[in-house]
Amino acid sequence: MGALLGDKRLLEMTNVIGETLEDPWKLEGMSRIMLKTAATPMLYGSSQTCSELWQSNNISYDIKDIELYGKEMSDGAFGVANMLKEFIINNANPQAEMKVKIWNEEFTISCNRFRNVGDHTQAYKIWDSIDKQYNTILHTDTKKVPDLEQFRRYFVTLLIHNLDSQVANVVAEKTMEKYGWVIPIHDAFLISPAAAADVRKWYAEELEEIYNNRAVILKDYFKSIGITGAAQDQLDALMAKVVPAGESIKVNPMALK
Repeated sequence: MGALLGDKRLLEMTNVIGETLEDPWKLEGMSRIMLKTAATPMLYGSSQTCSELWQSNNISYDIKDIELYGKEMSDGAFGVANMLKEFIINNANPQAEMKVKIWNEEFTISCNRFRNVGDHTQAYKIWDSIDKQYNTILHTDTKKVPDLEQFRRYFVTLLIHNLDSQVANVVAEKTMEKYGWVIPIHDAFLISPAAAADVRKWYAEELEEIYNNRAVILKDYFKSIGITGAAQDQLDALMAKVVPAGESIKVNPMALK
C-alpha cells in the first residue's frame, strides 16, 4: 500500500526505505498485539470496529485505546492505508464474472460469495423392494445467486496479494536461474544462505518498479473493477493525506527480512 500510494510513512515503517529497521506495529500508547489485531483485518476489508476485533480476540481495552486507535486511523499512516481500502470497496462495481488488470497480469475472476433466494422441492417416487411399494422422497435444492455486495471486500486483498505474487514470481525465477533452488511462500522465500543477498536485491528492485509505476497500476486496476471518474473527488481526498516519499525511492534490501 505504501508503494502504491507513495506514502513515506508507510514505506519507512515497513522498512522499504530508511536505514533503521522499524516495527510497523508500533503506536505510542498501544501494545503491538492490540494494534495488529485491529489493523490487519481492517486494512484487508473487515467492517468490524477495533473494539469488536479486540473483544473477539479476548483483548481488554478501554475508551482511551479506542480514541488512540481512532486518531491513528484519522491522521496517521494506517489511516491513509485504510482510506485506500475504503475507496476500493466503496467504489468498485463487482460483477459475477469480470476481467481485472493488475500491473503485468490480466485474468478473470468469479464471485465466490452467494446468497439464498429461495428453495425448490422436487418429489420422487422410489420403488422400495422390501415394502413392495412406491415411497415418495422429497429433495430440496436451495437457489443461490452471487452476492456482489459481499464480493466488494475481495478487491483489496486481490490487489495486494496479486502484486505479492507477481514480485515472488520474478524473484523465484531469477533465483532458480542462478542458484537452482527456491521455495516461495507468499512474500517469503526458502533459499540457500548463499542466495540471500541476491534475493533481497531482486525483491527490492521489484518494489521500486511498483513504486515507479504506481499511478498506472492503480489507474488500470480501478478501471478494470469499475471505478469511474465519478470517484475522483474521493481519490483526491485520499492522495491529499499522503506524505510523499519523492519521485523515486531506493528500496532497502532489508525490506525482505
